[in-house]
Amino acid sequence: SSWTTATMALVIAVGFSHDAVGVAVARFLMERGYQRPHLVVGDGQRARARRDGFLREWSAAGGATPTEIITPLPSRFGHARLVWRHLAELGQQPDAVVCGSDILAQGIIVEALDEKHADGPHRPAQLYRFSEDDFVVWRDRGLLFPFGGPS
Repeated sequence: SSWTTATMALVIAVGFSHDAVGVAVARFLMERGYQRPHLVVGDGQRARARRDGFLREWSAAGGATPTEIITPLPSRFGHARLVWRHLAELGQQPDAVVCGSDILAQGIIVEALDEKHADGPHRPAQLYRFSEDDFVVWRDRGLLFPFGGPS
């Protein structure tokens, strides 16, 4: 089994707690003063576990209920346009967008970099992405930081 920890006994399991990832991301944002996160998650078990961990930790720390959008699975790069339109329609803009997958995050960054969105809800200078993946295009544009964000 990979991608998650098993609830039943297995001979071998390689994974981690998706719930704990959600908790860690909520703490990361809270510690840096973010107050209005927007969650973008796929409609799947692992993504829901990350979402639930985030929401539980955010609420326990006194944060207001985040806005969110659930995207269909499998997550696709093109879903970012749906998310971008959703962000543009929000009354109060989020100060952080938390994506449940790298492909959604990459798509949102591409939408933000598109010149036709220059006056959109988020400008490229306001975006950064943290991930264990080191995609050169994001690093070269100054949009990728190791987990922990920009200093």
